Amino acid sequence: MNQYYIYRLEHGLSAAEQRAADQRIGELAEALADVRSAVAHSLRRRLGVLKALGRADRTRKEAGVAAAALAGH
Repeated sequence: MNQYYIYRLEHGLSAAEQRAADQRIGELAEALADVRSAVAHSLRRRLGVLKALGRADRTRKEAGVAAAALAGH
């Protein structure tokens, strides 16, 4: 192993390097939160569309039953 890497393992990061690493991790966490939010929003919209389709289908069936009852069938 290279002497530089051994030194780095023993002594860790400098304060500036640690701040830069913390900044990168914060940016990554923010990006992941944005992706998670976008995916959740997309799923909620799609679920809403599916629910609306189910309600429309159920309403049509109920209207057909009511029309048949009014017609005396």
